[in-house]
Amino acid sequence: MTYQQPNPEQYPQFQGGLPPQQQPRRRRRWPWITGGAVVLLIAAGAAAGATGSSTPPAGAVTNSSPFVPATPSNPAGNGSTSAAGQLVTPAAQTPDCSAVGAVNVNGVCKATAAPTPAPATVFAAPTTTTEDTPAVPPQEQQAIGAAQDYLSFTAFSRDGLIRQLSSSAGDGYPKDVATAAVDSLGVDWNAQAAKAAANYLSLTHFSCSGLIQQLDSSAGDEYTVAQATYGAHQTSACSG
Repeated sequence: MTYQQPNPEQYPQFQGGLPPQQQPRRRRRWPWITGGAVVLLIAAGAAAGATGSSTPPAGAVTNSSPFVPATPSNPAGNGSTSAAGQLVTPAAQTPDCSAVGAVNVNGVCKATAAPTPAPATVFAAPTTTTEDTPAVPPQEQQAIGAAQDYLSFTAFSRDGLIRQLSSSAGDGYPKDVATAAVDSLGVDWNAQAAKAAANYLSLTHFSCSGLIQQLDSSAGDEYTVAQATYGAHQTSACSG
């Protein structure tokens, strides 16, 4: 079998050699790439939206209380609403003012003033009036002056001085006036008895018992027994 070369005229498409091989058709991939990118963008947006709804961005100010619009009964729009739609105002916290030594006045700590010390009680000195101390009657004043004159001259016992002032042989004052005058002087009658005993011994001699009797006798100086004994023992008559 002999090989016959093909006639180029019969196969014009194969001129110049072998017929050309059919080139493979390229698929168009850009629609799929574009669709995938769109899906990724939608997924990323959904994830970002979920994260933003749960966690606020850094530095953002959040408010956990529900928004309550301003109303005529609540112009500031504060507080929250109940299930019935009523405005619920959060309870104000009462400050502890005792920790700083203050008192709570309408929710505000105010310092308490230091307690004012009570004023000291001052007792006024009693005043002396003429009604409290009645004036000495003129007659008694005269009797007092006479008694002082007698005592400046010599020694007297209480009874002897009253007798001298009230006797008719003496000054003649009423006995009550003479008694009041003598008692107002505050005389030390023991000292008067000692002075009378010394006067007797300057004139004459006495024993101890004789001197006591002279001082105590109603005919003598009329001292009491105790006063006469004291006066005699102040002299040498009764010394050992």
